[in-house]
Amino acid sequence: LNPTEPDPPVAVCRVLAKALKPHQIDGVQFMWNNIFSSVHDIRVTADINDQQVRGCILAHMMGLGKSIQTIALIHTMLAHPFLSKREMD
Repeated sequence: LNPTEPDPPVAVCRVLAKALKPHQIDGVQFMWNNIFSSVHDIRVTADINDQQVRGCILAHMMGLGKSIQTIALIHTMLAHPFLSKREMD
């Protein structure tokens, strides 16, 4: 992955995307932006023991879909071909 090239697109799988409501889509984007930022950043920090740990808090009232948002984010991270462990090795 060349840092001067734009990041490859990252998208939630269609099945999960259809299940997400508009506020949940915003939540997934919020988590991506605050935890991962970009594909390039993930690839770079994986090689240097990640000195800059990032995170976020997803806080809503009960029943607004925090679990499905978290599942969508984790699935996206694990399924993306540029982010998989196989590609990093």
